Amino acid sequence: MTKYPKLLERKKILRYYFHTFEKLGNLSMVKECPKLVEWGQRCMHKESVSKSVSDPIAVYEAALEIIRNLGF
Repeated sequence: MTKYPKLLERKKILRYYFHTFEKLGNLSMVKECPKLVEWGQRCMHKESVSKSVSDPIAVYEAALEIIRNLGF
């Protein structure tokens, strides 16, 4: 068991916002944050992580809905 479970949970969540950051921010996470992307890819090879994270497309669609509701 890790000493920092909440920090690891935040990192799992962050990994699935990458797609949204790339689409809405018009940037490349691989280019801008290569070590973070590499870490996220390693995490996805762990079954416990891959089963517990949200679908990146669903996260992106939810972000678009929030943006539309806010009138941006």
